[in-house]
Amino acid sequence: MLYTQSPWLFELQGGRKAYTLNKAFPKNDIVVIGAGIAGIMTAYYILTMTKKNVVVLETNTIASGATGHNAGQIVNYFERPFREIVEEFGHDMAWQGQQDINSAWDQLREIQIKTKLKTPIYTFEGLSGCAYFQSVYEHLESRFYRPQVAHQKEFGLIADDCEFLDHIPAEFSDLYTVVPRRLIMELLETKDPTYSAAFTSKKGCMNSAMFCEEVAAYLLRMYPTRFQIYEGAHVSEVQLSAKDALITINSQTQMRAQKVVLCTNGFRDMKLIGQAGAIIDIGRHEALHGKVGYMKAYSYKDASQPTAISYYNTASYNEYFYLTRRPSTLTTMAARSLISVGGPEYVLPDKSEYTADSRYPAAVSKAIDAFVGSVLATASKEGYEHMFIWHGLMGYTNNGLRIIGPDTHNPNLLYNLGCNGVGILPSIFGGKKIALFLNGRVHKKSIFDPQG
Repeated sequence: MLYTQSPWLFELQGGRKAYTLNKAFPKNDIVVIGAGIAGIMTAYYILTMTKKNVVVLETNTIASGATGHNAGQIVNYFERPFREIVEEFGHDMAWQGQQDINSAWDQLREIQIKTKLKTPIYTFEGLSGCAYFQSVYEHLESRFYRPQVAHQKEFGLIADDCEFLDHIPAEFSDLYTVVPRRLIMELLETKDPTYSAAFTSKKGCMNSAMFCEEVAAYLLRMYPTRFQIYEGAHVSEVQLSAKDALITINSQTQMRAQKVVLCTNGFRDMKLIGQAGAIIDIGRHEALHGKVGYMKAYSYKDASQPTAISYYNTASYNEYFYLTRRPSTLTTMAARSLISVGGPEYVLPDKSEYTADSRYPAAVSKAIDAFVGSVLATASKEGYEHMFIWHGLMGYTNNGLRIIGPDTHNPNLLYNLGCNGVGILPSIFGGKKIALFLNGRVHKKSIFDPQG
């Protein structure tokens, strides 16, 4: 059976009642706009680390945006070569930024324990496979420049018959081991002999939509006098002043808050008016552009361990297919996995709007099928139970890094945004950093600072 829906949202069907807008707090400390993982994590840390009350406003439903339309991978890397980050910000700031994202692994575990999550979270040694020299070089270079994950030692393997083995710089020699190509193919679970290298790193996977719903329910139970969340509450305007912000919801209802935190993919359909009275439409806002990611998934007869693998089958560091596998919760049949695959992306033209129910391009579907058929050793149509196709809008910042912190011109406006293709861990870290800002903690300059 074919479903034109993500399996993560499919798993949530028939659940709770909607959180509808009724009565707002008479005095709101913080309004968070967006109830994806960034918004829910921001609310979680503000509530657990401060005494402030929080209202979360969501245009649609919890996790209905990119959080419910991803492939569910949990990774700690940036989708740009780490060398570029070092060159832009300097060694110390770049290293600290990487360590900040690494720290979100522990944060996620702490949340899981504190809230007694039922949402399965799988962590494991994931893989990246590279077919060509350029992607192998950029993986090695990034590992050469960036700090290791504290939880494990990453390593690389390169095929002994690789034609470019002698071209790898000597300074990278400690970062990889030469092995037979068949070992690399086995690790990558591929039948494609063009893959010349495999790199390990800590990865994970989870249903981030289910995670958000569960954490939101926990916050409502634990902080009934300090937390409210409203769905179907589209913020049409935010008017900032020197002392607070006036938020207009659904073009008619208004509420005030001391501060507003934007946790959205994009906000071109929201009017932001600065404290000087001018519409905010500079730098950061125009730089936040969208990419539509396309994915497919199926429930498959397979008892293999959960994993996440990226396949760099072109020379580009930013073009690759990715796969996640986890036990399927969509069936009562034993020994089945849910395998999701993505990779193809479409950059939205300036000023265009993403339509959540737009047609899934046939060419994209064929491209994913071709990848699965030509690369994955386990690929077979035998035993399919469910098939899903879906797409989602990912917000990309101009420099490929998350934006976290107060606006440079409007201190009552803060940001925790910018999916940049790898949003789960940065969203978690960003939420905690926002709470630290609100607690008055001294802030050191960071690669995540808002610009402009």
